[in-house]
Amino acid sequence: MTNEHILYIPRRAKIVITALAIFFFLLSIAVVLVLLNEKADAGVVTTGLTLAQTCAAGLGVIAIVFYTRFNVNVSFLKKRTEDFLIREIPDALRIVDYKDSLFTELTRAYRPNPLVTKTRIMANYDHGNHYCQYRVLAYGVEQKIYVQVNVKRFVVSYFLDADLAGEADIRQRLNYVVAAAEAAGYSYKYEDVHDTAHGSVSAQLRLFKTLPDDFLVNASERLFLANDFASMTRALIRALPGCVVDLPIKSDVTETDEVA
Repeated sequence: MTNEHILYIPRRAKIVITALAIFFFLLSIAVVLVLLNEKADAGVVTTGLTLAQTCAAGLGVIAIVFYTRFNVNVSFLKKRTEDFLIREIPDALRIVDYKDSLFTELTRAYRPNPLVTKTRIMANYDHGNHYCQYRVLAYGVEQKIYVQVNVKRFVVSYFLDADLAGEADIRQRLNYVVAAAEAAGYSYKYEDVHDTAHGSVSAQLRLFKTLPDDFLVNASERLFLANDFASMTRALIRALPGCVVDLPIKSDVTETDEVA
């Protein structure tokens, strides 16, 4: 069991375990006092004292493990950030476009279908950085996305082609996407992105979310956010058929092994 697993034992379970340890400690003390009062055999009293000492040691361990905040260093957090950006997010993004016509009768012998993904994820990430660029190829189009994870701040930028659809049309198409994002705790804004090299202007949808302080060391929080981000990306691409930016794949962008 790792520090992460210990740290995130449910609070109710920690309270129950602690209460039971205190109960047995007090019970063992009471037994020892009763035995001493009745002048019981020395061996029995010694056994009672040993039990009390064991319970006391257990309480000490519980206090350290359950109620001491584990410290992690910067390099550890950077490694967790990297793993989240180039492993956990790409793995979740496989559901953006997948073969979903494999229906089987639900019987006792039913087994889940393997995920046959049609999504390709290209990533551009520099070691030690806190943001990553993705190109998600799905439904015959390619969507450019920037994702930033700065310890407890999550920022997503979707780049949209304002030439293929007016900004008003884009906003209307994405109404339910941003409404769902707001319900999930995101704030958002639209911005214009000027490409001086090509003399073009594209629209950008930026979403912001504040993460828990312990996000990088909490596996359940990371899994939830990665899955939620993948679902949001799928909804956005499906809401704008033909309106996502068609970007050429450059040689400096590498494909992640997990989703190749």
